[in-house]
Amino acid sequence: MVIARDATIADLAADCLARYERACISIDRTLWLITSSRAILDRGRPPISGGAPDPVSERAIRTRLRTLIDTGVLTPARLGCLWEWTCRQRHPCSGCGLAITPGDLEVEISTHGVVLFLHHRCLELWAQEADANPGASARRELERRRNLA
Repeated sequence: MVIARDATIADLAADCLARYERACISIDRTLWLITSSRAILDRGRPPISGGAPDPVSERAIRTRLRTLIDTGVLTPARLGCLWEWTCRQRHPCSGCGLAITPGDLEVEISTHGVVLFLHHRCLELWAQEADANPGASARRELERRRNLA
């Protein structure tokens, strides 16, 4: 509302009251949003959610991880430098190939100058694959070197 220069005190008071009422409505809406958001955030969640089958089978992930171990990209014995944090930018998982989306927990591993990003599930499968057959990659490497000679 635009007030004229020759407005009376009654006009100014009416304008002030209208602004005050709009501000009160805005504050009430804001308080309601804060309260409802707090109620949603504080609400208990079930420990397990979802239930849809995984888009990539565990066998396919294990095969891919075994290939990475056998080619020397992933080491079977030690992890190298390992960091864990919340993902901020969407990028593919080195284990399963699916996207790690913002908000997901991701693991970053640095081995032999290669940086890999993994889901927790893929990291656990990698550890199981490395434990299951720790000497297989070393034997394959020896065979590969013998074939080259």
